[in-house]
Amino acid sequence: MKNQYFLMALFSILSSVSVYSQGYNITKGYIVLNQGDTLHGFLKDRGSLAGVVSLQVAGITTFTDYTYEQVRVVRYADGYYFKSVPSEKRFLLCLVEGTLDLFKYQDYYYLQKKGEPPVKLEKAYPVVGSGTREDTRYKGLLKAVLADCADVQLKADQTAFVDRQLIDLIEQYNRCKDASWTSGNSRESTRIRFKKGIRTGVAFVQMEYTDSNRKIGFTTKTSFSAGFFANFSYRDKLSLQPELLYIRKSGEYPQGNGMEPEYVIKQSWLQLPVSLYYTFPTQKIRPFLMIGGQVGTSLQSEVKRRFATAILDLGPSKFETGVRAGAGLELKRTSKHSFYIEYMYENAVGMTDYIGRIIRSKVHHISLRASF
Repeated sequence: MKNQYFLMALFSILSSVSVYSQGYNITKGYIVLNQGDTLHGFLKDRGSLAGVVSLQVAGITTFTDYTYEQVRVVRYADGYYFKSVPSEKRFLLCLVEGTLDLFKYQDYYYLQKKGEPPVKLEKAYPVVGSGTREDTRYKGLLKAVLADCADVQLKADQTAFVDRQLIDLIEQYNRCKDASWTSGNSRESTRIRFKKGIRTGVAFVQMEYTDSNRKIGFTTKTSFSAGFFANFSYRDKLSLQPELLYIRKSGEYPQGNGMEPEYVIKQSWLQLPVSLYYTFPTQKIRPFLMIGGQVGTSLQSEVKRRFATAILDLGPSKFETGVRAGAGLELKRTSKHSFYIEYMYENAVGMTDYIGRIIRSKVHHISLRASF
């Protein structure tokens, strides 16, 4: 049985890697050329975007490359918006567009007023002989750029080096300079996004059986879980994730010296968990926390007590409910392709056909996930 679990896990992991390692993810979108023409079609995922954007126009089977010198704007259907910044010889993610534009690239930002060169904001500065260090010099640059709007300039000292706070600050500045200005790009890029994927992993299962007289703790068994998930994220931080999972749970309470009965549990479950995830807004490697609940229905359930030659069926549990919580790391590749490693603890309860008899499972999951 352990060999069977190992082979199933290996197959699922290889499938995950295969899905994760596919080529470019294709996304609908459009580009605006310098002369004003707009071309609609399919774009290679923004993870591949640097100084060249690749567009496949409807009805044409090949992609055509356009450089930052030919294109003014790149817009993806999922809301991400890029502008050509010739001084950087590439396209940059535009978080705010107005009198003052806010761009982001990797772990730093750019501010640019119309007709002026961009100003780079950094938090980690190189130090000779000791790598890098973090400081707040970026706030001084913010104050200098925002000097012509005193009310907004005063807020620079309270602005953290994160997307949301910088977006809010620059939007306030643009409204200060033009009362009719309305936010556009950053709001579109923060709408609900959908990802789907697969999960597989190893599970360490400890069963408990409780009746009116005693509580029995079973030996821990190694098992396997696998399934599919859908993820609905807001601003790439808070997300709701329903799943459909298969897991096998089993346990044995040995007869020992022959004076006590032996208990055996063998169960296969189809679970429907729904979890809330919070992902910390770092760069490629992003930690996350999760908490949720679940319901399950049994595909197979055998709960028996044996003593000498007598075997008593204790009544299988057909449904279970439970809670789960965990943490992990996301290795973000593109807007939709990510690879995850996750630890999760599950505590579930199922009822038997006999009043007062309860079967509880405590499961430690170590899982791999891939989204696409």
